[in-house]
Amino acid sequence: MKTKLALVLTLSLLALPALCKDFSIQQVIGRAPRQVDAAIGKPLSIGEGGTFREYGTKRSAWYVRFAKSKATVATVKFRTAFPTPEAALQAIGLNLRKAKPIKTTFLLRRWANLRGMSVITVSSLDGKRWDTVEVEK
Repeated sequence: MKTKLALVLTLSLLALPALCKDFSIQQVIGRAPRQVDAAIGKPLSIGEGGTFREYGTKRSAWYVRFAKSKATVATVKFRTAFPTPEAALQAIGLNLRKAKPIKTTFLLRRWANLRGMSVITVSSLDGKRWDTVEVEK
C-alpha cells in the first residue's frame, strides 16, 4: 500500500510542471496581435496606439508590447508563484536546461541570447517564490 501511494505521489509531482503550463511564449513573441489574441484570448485592454495589450488567463496576467506589428516584449505575472525561476519559465514553455544566468541576485535571474530571445528575466518579491517572467525578442 505504501509503495502504491509513493508511486502515485511521485508521478503527481513529475506531472506538476506540465499541469502548470500557461501558454507557450513561442505563441506570443514575434507574433502579430491577431495571432497573440488567438493564443491567449481577447485582450482586456489595448493601449498606447495599439502597441500594448493586456490579457488575463486563469493562472496569470500577460502584458504584451508590439513594435512593427510584432510582439517584442511579454511580461507574465503569475497569480500563484513558483518555487524556482526555472519552474516559472517552464510554465511558459521555456526550458533553459543548464544555461547559466548572466545576472543573479536575491530577487532576480536574467539570461541573455537563449531560445531566440535577447533577454529572459524572472523576478521574485521575496527571493523564495518566483512570480514574474519578462521575455524580450
